[in-house]
Amino acid sequence: MKHLTGLFGAWMLIFNSCTRQPAPLPNVLLFVADDIGLGDLGYYHREHTGTAPQVETPHLDALLAKGIRFEDAHAAASLCAPSRVALLSGQYSFRSETPFGTWSAWRKPQLGNEQFESLAAKMKDQRYHTSFFGKFGIGGSFPSKDSVTIRTYGPRQLGFDYSFELPAGIQGPPLAYYENEKWLPLSPDAKLVPLDFSQHKIIEKSIIKILGDDHWDPALAGKKIVQACLNFLERFHREEQSPFFMYYAAQAIHLPHFHADTIGNRAFGDELGIPKLDMIKELDLQVGSIINQLKELGLYDNKLIIFTSDNGGLINFLIFASDNGGLINFHPDNSQNSSLGYRGNKGQVYEGGHRVPLIISWPEQITKPVKIDALTTTLDIFPTLMELTGAIYAFDGKSLLPSIRGLEQKEETPYLIHLTNKNLAAIRMGDWKVIYRTNRKLNTFKVKEIYNLKENPGEQQSGNYFLQKQNPAVQEVIALTDAIIKREFR
Repeated sequence: MKHLTGLFGAWMLIFNSCTRQPAPLPNVLLFVADDIGLGDLGYYHREHTGTAPQVETPHLDALLAKGIRFEDAHAAASLCAPSRVALLSGQYSFRSETPFGTWSAWRKPQLGNEQFESLAAKMKDQRYHTSFFGKFGIGGSFPSKDSVTIRTYGPRQLGFDYSFELPAGIQGPPLAYYENEKWLPLSPDAKLVPLDFSQHKIIEKSIIKILGDDHWDPALAGKKIVQACLNFLERFHREEQSPFFMYYAAQAIHLPHFHADTIGNRAFGDELGIPKLDMIKELDLQVGSIINQLKELGLYDNKLIIFTSDNGGLINFLIFASDNGGLINFHPDNSQNSSLGYRGNKGQVYEGGHRVPLIISWPEQITKPVKIDALTTTLDIFPTLMELTGAIYAFDGKSLLPSIRGLEQKEETPYLIHLTNKNLAAIRMGDWKVIYRTNRKLNTFKVKEIYNLKENPGEQQSGNYFLQKQNPAVQEVIALTDAIIKREFR
């Protein structure tokens, strides 16, 4: 009998180990802000300058209380269209037929094929319910230039089960909302018509008309995107059993700068007097409203949250223009520096053009604030989520999951490549950065500037090692980056 009891106990151990359910996959929420730099978040500003920011971001800062911040994090490109394609594909956009991104809402993106699979489609394959909210910004299609009530290619064609989108954000046509590729009129009597500057308020297009909903108001964009997201979460909580992957692409803080009066159930409160700062405040309220909803629905604890930006921050300015699109003047706004002292801004190969906040919060796994200094890129998000869900795919990035789980430091990214539409390319390799003059065909590269970021993080011209290009150590760096150029572009 004793022998039989031992056998029974052993059998139960085997049975339990075989039938034990795997840990449930976390819900995943990917926040991508528009044009947010390091210095735009209160925590980063305070940490690096020792001074109080001009605008507080308490909801974003709270993610860092029990989260990971990646100090040397970079968007995959310094402009939105190529950066967003890279994030959704896990590959640099220069590997596609449109290396500098797809900007028109009437042109299909180079995504959703065997070479460029979509992150949403891969998450869907892994039993996730997928949803998209906000600025799509990577292309698409309509039946024609004038027939725009139905999208023939949008987020759902890339694997999102549900979408609420602005095809080109608040800065390009059509200025209208689409739910699952169908136009959502802002009023029962709404029409899609050319809008002038008094309504679209897009400074760089102040003298032209832009197609949009004739009830369009850019100040309502954040409010409507958030409300669509909150409504979705409520429905999901009632009806769905699978985990969800949500990609929330905020319109903030891209120009034009007009904030909503309420976000979710929260009043905006006092204005800060500087439009850019007001939009940073609105972005923080957007994040806070969604996180509060997750907590109220009991969906927060097993929740992996990633927050980042599509590119570096905006140059500091105030913009004034007459309603008829007359003279535009630029004045320093004296607000906090979006680039946190790094050289350059959005659209440039200098550090300020692509250094971004990258924050990961997962309450069940991360219980204290963690700082990681390793070179990191938004290209790392795709492989991170693939390793999390057990999927296999080839990427340009490296998985962050071991760091998230506290098992090891992030594997160092061997090099980063950044391009601009101004015929410049940069290779970052360790502490070194080499900037090349190139062309639209990316078939000629000539060294222009060389910086050691450890000793010259601001890329000051006085520390440009191009002036010492005959130095054997500098020649060795150039040889290594030339080899990368040859491998990647020729």
